[in-house]
Amino acid sequence: MLDLAIENLSADAGSVMLQKDGFLTISVSQGLNQEIVAETCQELGSGIAGWVASTGKPLHLDGRVEDLRFQNLIERGDVVISSLVVPISIDEETVGVLMIRREKKHVFDSNDLDFLSSIGSVGGQDANDR
Repeated sequence: MLDLAIENLSADAGSVMLQKDGFLTISVSQGLNQEIVAETCQELGSGIAGWVASTGKPLHLDGRVEDLRFQNLIERGDVVISSLVVPISIDEETVGVLMIRREKKHVFDSNDLDFLSSIGSVGGQDANDR
């Protein structure tokens, strides 16, 4: 899932965070600092990933995030010009979050968000509804 997203959307980095006991932890990552990956544990409803997981709504973010919906942002010290964050759902139940980002070049667009959302959604929909 992550490899497909990064390759097809020309992303620089990304992660899959899975939910367990009210928290999200990074299960798989590419292009991220491994120390930060090991330390990341995001409460549902808190931060960007936690907000996406708890609401089930995808996000397209450009530049520095200064949105009051996102409490407890993890400061990583790197520059991200664009990121996409979508829920990972199985039969309409959110089980995690798929995040990708670009550190240079062009920002993502709405077509990119739609594509990533389709990767994150497994089952639960008739093909005519997609």
